Amino acid sequence: MALKNNARYAFGLHYMRFMALNDDLTKPAPDNIIGGAGPFDFSGYTAITTIPLKVKIGAADEVAVTMDLTAAVDDAAVTVDEVVTALTAAFTAAGVDLTASKVAETGRIKIVADDPLVLDLQVYGDGAKTLMIGQGFGVQYLVSDTMQSFSQSPVRKDGERITTTDAWGFDTEVITDGYYKGFTANLVDTAEDWAILALLEGLHLDPTTGALSSPTFETVRPYVAIEAFYAKYRKGQSYEGEMVGYRKIDAPMCKGMGGEKTHERGWSNETYTIEGKTWVDEDGVEHSAWTKTELTVPQFKALDIEHV
Repeated sequence: MALKNNARYAFGLHYMRFMALNDDLTKPAPDNIIGGAGPFDFSGYTAITTIPLKVKIGAADEVAVTMDLTAAVDDAAVTVDEVVTALTAAFTAAGVDLTASKVAETGRIKIVADDPLVLDLQVYGDGAKTLMIGQGFGVQYLVSDTMQSFSQSPVRKDGERITTTDAWGFDTEVITDGYYKGFTANLVDTAEDWAILALLEGLHLDPTTGALSSPTFETVRPYVAIEAFYAKYRKGQSYEGEMVGYRKIDAPMCKGMGGEKTHERGWSNETYTIEGKTWVDEDGVEHSAWTKTELTVPQFKALDIEHV
């Protein structure tokens, strides 16, 4: 019900977060960081003794982790077992409470936080690219508070009219039900964020110069999860700080790309096109293209979006 006393009004777009899905297309979580199944080619690294990774547990500071693959039999074909051994030693040396293992059913790398109370875990960096963590883009939140708009339009299969006409010219017909397939969205950012553009386009920033080059016909855009947060207010007059809570849109299976961009005498907004869809998991269960969640102000603050 939306009577005056309990009506709530959506306002603004406070934050958006982007993150690559796991290599098996599941959503990353502190107990579910999934990489590739190997073998992995590390032969292009200058020193296989110092493969760099970065981990971030909750709102704690980022920790640099160095993986030593000296024991690998073949630098160009490092196995998951060899990686697990190296990661275990690297996590211990860095003093981070993470456990690396091999998933028995799929043979993939799995990294989990030892503390079950950890709400967020990110694993990224140069080594994550080769290990196919986050499909090779790392599992890392890209957060923006400079977005101008996030405009969603539903994508539906239209109903059909199936008709037969008798000799008198009378129609008998069935009108079939359409169904929901997902959404498209136009996203406008007032700032230029090359990290977000690179993720959506399937690109990597140059680690030395920070430069970014266009996709080619061989570029594969990763699957990403997108979250949007906006405020809600009561009916009538409110100060900006008198919000009654937040609402979150969680779109767990999306692809995106950069949109039209104009350079002229004026501000040049960054635009993106997002496609979100319903999806079916490995058990054959269909999932929604988006979920909207209510958050109280304390619940939203507990997410600590700017620091996680």
